[in-house]
Amino acid sequence: MHSTFGARLTFVRPLNIFFDVDGCLVSWNLHLRPYAREVLERLQERGHHVYMWSGYGARREVADKHDLWPLLAGIMGKPIFQYRQRLHLFTDIVPDFIIDDHREIVEALGGAVIKPPREPLARDREMVRVYRRILEYEREHRRRWA
Repeated sequence: MHSTFGARLTFVRPLNIFFDVDGCLVSWNLHLRPYAREVLERLQERGHHVYMWSGYGARREVADKHDLWPLLAGIMGKPIFQYRQRLHLFTDIVPDFIIDDHREIVEALGGAVIKPPREPLARDREMVRVYRRILEYEREHRRRWA
């Protein structure tokens, strides 16, 4: 796992990291994406606040099915248009980094676009790529919060 996910450095200020549910954390049939649990665990170990959100509302059943509750700071719905203007309707927490399969919300709020899961799911490595992007974000912004 160390070789896949890289070094363990603690970011000075915890990030609020928001993962979309459908097409990001889980596949179309609600299977947890490969490396999703490991990425959430690593982010929590690094002291970050990880949230799960969805345009379909708070998807608590996904957290229940995959026992994700211990890894999450919260679950909520998300805006599906006018992202910045409507964010306050869903949360008072400001996302530092979001992971979504829709480019528009990532461009509005900042983060990484993730490709939808592809079959065979076991070969999917998008979560590893996203984790590395989060590490890059930490390095880029470390000086600001140090």
